[in-house]
Amino acid sequence: MKCVAEYNKRYANSIKIRLVDALGGKCVVCGYDKCRQALDFHHLDPKAKEYNVNTIRSFEKALKEAKKCVLLCANCHREFHAGLVELPT
Repeated sequence: MKCVAEYNKRYANSIKIRLVDALGGKCVVCGYDKCRQALDFHHLDPKAKEYNVNTIRSFEKALKEAKKCVLLCANCHREFHAGLVELPT
């Protein structure tokens, strides 16, 4: 089962890399772009959210969902939810 888990991890990572690149590859607030794993998908309209982008297996479905989002680095994402930063308009 170790092989299956490793395959799933690599596959999910490859999808995330493609999605991050499709959304511009950097945080929309601060421009951070050093590590793709530190970038989060933030839904602009929580009511439009159908899936968690990181759990979708199909790239096409994941891209459709990711287009409802902006990229935020982990730090800016936490600060946004704490009310400390605003998203650019």
